[in-house]
Amino acid sequence: ILRPGRRAVIVTHRDITDIAARHFTVLQAHEQRVHKSLTRRILVLS
Repeated sequence: ILRPGRRAVIVTHRDITDIAARHFTVLQAHEQRVHKSLTRRILVLS
């Protein structure tokens, strides 16, 4: 899907790191707590 050398950024409230790692290389993974029941998960993929 991505051209070689390109990156994609996905922001979600669910932990999809395992799923993303099956199809892409996970370059970075970050978590940002927004409030009590919401944590944003940010993945940088290539």
